[in-house]
Amino acid sequence: NGGTLDASDASCDLDIGGNVTVSAGTFSTPAALDDTSFTAGGNWEISGTGIFTHNSGRVLFDASSTGKTITTSSSGADDFYDVKFNNASGEWTLQDDLTVNNDFYLTLGTLDMNDNNLTVTGDYTQSGGTYTCGTGTLRVDTNFTKSGGTFNEDTGTLTFGGTTDGTVDVDSTETFYNVTVNKTTDVSDTLTITSGDTIVVTETLNLTDGEVDTGTIDSEGNVTVGASFNQGDANMEFSGTSAQTITLTSDNFPTGTLTVNKASNTAATSGTLTLTGVLTIQEGTLSLGGNTNFNGGITVENGGTLSCSTGGTTITIDDADTVTVNSGGNFNLQGEDSNLIVLQSDTIAPWSLVMNGLYDMDYINVSYSDASGGRTMYGATSTDGGNNTNWVFAGATITWDGSASSDWDTAANWDLNREPVEGDGVIIPSSGVTNEPTLSTADIIGSLTLATGR
Repeated sequence: NGGTLDASDASCDLDIGGNVTVSAGTFSTPAALDDTSFTAGGNWEISGTGIFTHNSGRVLFDASSTGKTITTSSSGADDFYDVKFNNASGEWTLQDDLTVNNDFYLTLGTLDMNDNNLTVTGDYTQSGGTYTCGTGTLRVDTNFTKSGGTFNEDTGTLTFGGTTDGTVDVDSTETFYNVTVNKTTDVSDTLTITSGDTIVVTETLNLTDGEVDTGTIDSEGNVTVGASFNQGDANMEFSGTSAQTITLTSDNFPTGTLTVNKASNTAATSGTLTLTGVLTIQEGTLSLGGNTNFNGGITVENGGTLSCSTGGTTITIDDADTVTVNSGGNFNLQGEDSNLIVLQSDTIAPWSLVMNGLYDMDYINVSYSDASGGRTMYGATSTDGGNNTNWVFAGATITWDGSASSDWDTAANWDLNREPVEGDGVIIPSSGVTNEPTLSTADIIGSLTLATGR
């Protein structure tokens, strides 16, 4: 509680079995990065005007019981350089925010953040033990490695910050609540996720600055891509069961693959989106809310939907790419009479469409589309922008079979696998009808033929 205790040049190990309390004066610890030079077995408190001088050394906490606290509330220096927790029976609870100016290790025991923040300007390494985040923020400026133990994300935030490149290496998959990538010095400051690893973000993902390479980010909540973010080639996935908003403040989405795999609900984009990698919609809906450029091909699988209902949107598809809609997949574009959705190629060469699923397209302007690989596309309310193959823009003849239900508006009840649109000639046959048609809302068609015998 006053004066100076200088152990920086200690000729032997310093092992404190009880508490360390410095409320005034200075405590200077050994300048060694090992597990024996300085160990502490009780509470740790640097408070008041006390000063802790770490001398670029390590403090190893090895308490063999629970209920230990760590306080760093001093008006003077109280940050750690290296810190390690290493006793299976130990439990430590932070009393305020903690800063580690080099590396952090959790090998054994439990560290409860108690809703406080932890900043690690070096590496975070967890090979065992339990980390409990609470509502606090863990900021890691270089490498995050978790090879064992438990990371309880609670409702906290993991921020990858700093001014240097960093890595993420987890045991295949690790789940977090909120994640922010914000590497701020140079646009090339990169966070590299180990190839084959996936980080799952259950709430909010903020891609603010820097870039993210390799690996996969699986987002179940909202995503914001900031204007200073510099892409990277990480793979992205939208999953979970909640509605998601993907806010794009600049055209800088990561260039890896994008997979949509939502058991329910929709991932909706806002702003301009360019996808360089392959888009695969396995399940759920990707709704386009702004101009979109597809440069890697699209596959919509059974149970998946690619949609847009924002009039005036331009959707551009690379002429070397193919849009494949498999059986049970959906491709729905709903423009407005005076504000068409534009569906076009990026050059004067056609893009390919293989339609084996369902579609619902109204008020679109289509050009340079070769749909010869699948069923004929009908667009009675749409505009032929030119250079299209296997598209019909005049009214078509469409016949009811009622194979799925009695609902007029169900595409599977019609022989063209779409519902009638304005200009179509509708036929209701006298035989081969599984269910009789029922209209729940008003509809406009070109003509209606009821077969003899009805």
